[in-house]
Amino acid sequence: IEVRKELIRTTLKKLEQELNIATLVRIHRSFMINTQNLQSAAKTSRGYQVKMEGVGEPLAVSATYQTLFEEK
Repeated sequence: IEVRKELIRTTLKKLEQELNIATLVRIHRSFMINTQNLQSAAKTSRGYQVKMEGVGEPLAVSATYQTLFEEK
C-alpha cells in the first residue's frame, strides 16, 4: 500500500461533504481516515487508538468524534 500526502486548500468539513464516501470517517479535527485501511482499533482509558496500514504511529480518536467512529 502506498501512503501519499497531498496539500489541499480546504477544510476537512468541506472535504467530508464534497467526497461523501461511506468508508471515510472523521476521527479528530485534524484527521479523517479510510476505514478500508484500518488495521486495528483499541479502546483505552482515554478513548480509541487506531492503527492504519502504512502509518507508523497510532492515531487517537478524539472525544468529539468517538460516537461517530463507533457507529462506523
